[in-house]
Amino acid sequence: MIIIRFPDSETERRGLGFLATRFPGKSWGTGETLVPEAALAHLAQQGIKFTVIGDALVDLRRRFGAVSWETQIIHGIWQHQEAEFRDELVRVFVDVPDRPENRRFFSDLKEQLKSRFRQHDIWMTTYAIEVI
Repeated sequence: MIIIRFPDSETERRGLGFLATRFPGKSWGTGETLVPEAALAHLAQQGIKFTVIGDALVDLRRRFGAVSWETQIIHGIWQHQEAEFRDELVRVFVDVPDRPENRRFFSDLKEQLKSRFRQHDIWMTTYAIEVI
């Protein structure tokens, strides 16, 4: 999955309309859209301009050797103070050794993602696993 940004609201409307029935993804009010890598060629073929902002999943794969994600959207409703929020979430899995440098990396990544997507919080959870 790759994060892209369209150059203006008209192009974004056209791009999201094209993507909606063809590829899973997620768009945010920040103007960023998460799309599968395969969508990029299709957008280009349609003449829909975009800029690649980040390739978070490839970055995780490069750092840790593997990354997995679920393609369905996870819907959430939550409350912060007096406001109710609705989210469409994506779940990403990275299996890494429980080491201080990995915990630091994910703590830093969490803060970067909270800022990028203007989130009050992002949950990152850990589980001990035993490979059999």
